[in-house]
Amino acid sequence: MRPTGADEDGAMRASADRGADEVTTRPRIAAGRYRENADRATDAFHIVDGARRPGAVGRAFRGLTGALTAGLLVLAVALVGVQLWGSGLGGVGPGWRMLLGHGLASVAALLLQFAADRGSRPVAGWCSLAAMLVVLGTLTYWWWL
Repeated sequence: MRPTGADEDGAMRASADRGADEVTTRPRIAAGRYRENADRATDAFHIVDGARRPGAVGRAFRGLTGALTAGLLVLAVALVGVQLWGSGLGGVGPGWRMLLGHGLASVAALLLQFAADRGSRPVAGWCSLAAMLVVLGTLTYWWWL
């Protein structure tokens, strides 16, 4: 048995014969308004009109540099935790210079990666490359030299 005012699939609809105090379970939505805005919708990369979308290699490279950038940020946060833990136990920890270096490098890499994700095609490639060089340079300087 379906409730009073329900249509054939059991959904409640607003109608003129019901009072204002009755609640509907599925309101009607004016879909025309959403269809009008669909033509003006932009994707997550905000690509400029006329610009080509990045190919599979470009997306993979941006994904790689994004992963490296995120890894550097995780490393910087972990170093802060180790420094605080070491200082709390009376030890030395990695050092404040190392924390500052990793923090500044991770901020620079994040800004470059953000510009790469939002920029046009040639600029995005150079920003991705610069973010990768910042990450690799930071790791090389602080961990292998």
